[in-house]
Amino acid sequence: MTLQEFQKQFTAHLIESSHAFGVEHALCDYPREELDARLAIYRNNVFRGLIDTLGSHFPATKNLVGDTYFDAIGKAYLEKNIPQSAASTALGETFPAFIRTFPPVKELPYLADVARLDWAYHNAYHAREAAALEPTAFQLIHPDALGKAKFELHPSCKLIQSDYAVFTLWEFARDSVQKTLEDDIEQAQAALVLRPDAEVNVYHLTAGLTAFFDRLIDGAALSQALAAGLDHSDEFNPSEAVAFFVNSRIVHRIDEPTQL
Repeated sequence: MTLQEFQKQFTAHLIESSHAFGVEHALCDYPREELDARLAIYRNNVFRGLIDTLGSHFPATKNLVGDTYFDAIGKAYLEKNIPQSAASTALGETFPAFIRTFPPVKELPYLADVARLDWAYHNAYHAREAAALEPTAFQLIHPDALGKAKFELHPSCKLIQSDYAVFTLWEFARDSVQKTLEDDIEQAQAALVLRPDAEVNVYHLTAGLTAFFDRLIDGAALSQALAAGLDHSDEFNPSEAVAFFVNSRIVHRIDEPTQL
């Protein structure tokens, strides 16, 4: 048996809790019961480590359902999504999508969106380093040019939109102080995740700001994004939106128009 064949069969054992005849003969000559016991211990240790890593990537999700329930969800996920990368930071990319279609959690329809926010936070923390423009950089641009400008946003930024109170639930689940969740969880919310420096920031956005940042992320000019914010909410304040946009340091580079 080649090394590649052995690794393939051994991986099948980890996933299916069974081993082929070839795997048994490639290992040390143990009695069958002892071999089964040793392989079971190894399998359990591997899954325990992977589930713990998954939990560290999705802390709010884990806190909402509890350790035991999260372990069960994690095990079911890993049995169908064995890691393909040696980098532990990549573990869980498809976990939110798995939760959304996992029948045992259908009574928790918001859980997948909380997991999406967890993953956005995790990704922002590990995003590649990139310079974030200081507010003073915008003072050098003519107001007319700024309105027509487009922006390359920081690689860590991610906008999470949900039909549920995703920011409230996420913040509640991450709070170490025990408290009561009093807000209506069926109220749609959005969150902007960003790490311009060492710390990851998560902002709760209004409907107008959500539309504003959604257009900017899509590559719209500043004036177009402001128009979208006004279309979505009568309470949208363009001046406050621009101030937040500039001070958040979400911009990596400004593409000024060649002609005004």
